[in-house]
Amino acid sequence: PYDLVGLLDYLINNDYTTLELYKTLQNNNIRFLGVDGNFYFSNNKIERDLQVLQIKDGQVKVISKQK
Repeated sequence: PYDLVGLLDYLINNDYTTLELYKTLQNNNIRFLGVDGNFYFSNNKIERDLQVLQIKDGQVKVISKQK
């Protein structure tokens, strides 16, 4: 659900038409900000560039990123 909200936010803020939406979702070079790293679409599947997060005293710190 977090990724969906991020995707919808991106699409709404850029005033995408339906055709632009389809083109965007088919472009795996476009990354969307997710709760635990970026995500994108490839071959009709969601792929991720995950991050390892440390949460301490209410603060989030990125420990490492998947490349």
